[in-house]
Amino acid sequence: MCAMMSIAACSAPLSVEQRYVGTLNGCGAPQTATLVRRRTSFAFAPDTAGPLVLHGSVGQDGTIDGGLNTQPPGKPPYLLRVTGTLGPHQASVSYVTPRCTATGQLDLRPKTLLP
Repeated sequence: MCAMMSIAACSAPLSVEQRYVGTLNGCGAPQTATLVRRRTSFAFAPDTAGPLVLHGSVGQDGTIDGGLNTQPPGKPPYLLRVTGTLGPHQASVSYVTPRCTATGQLDLRPKTLLP
């Protein structure tokens, strides 16, 4: 059925996802970070964490809370945490590791058809 319809009609609406990008300061050199909101959940990727992605929830008031435990075998927990607030044009984010805390403002990026 989708073959007969336009691609836009068969895909999720673009309004389902919001992408925020910006710079965090406080853990050494400034680092780029990306946060992607999908309705009531989000994924957060700090640039210096490599392939790590933290997941969490978005409250009705726009507050975010998420984390990841990267505990190596036989070692104590190594907790990564992200909290903040999502606004209509910016996200205010705090990223906490056992070594430091980085904070910053991430700007909402316009929707595009390509990632």
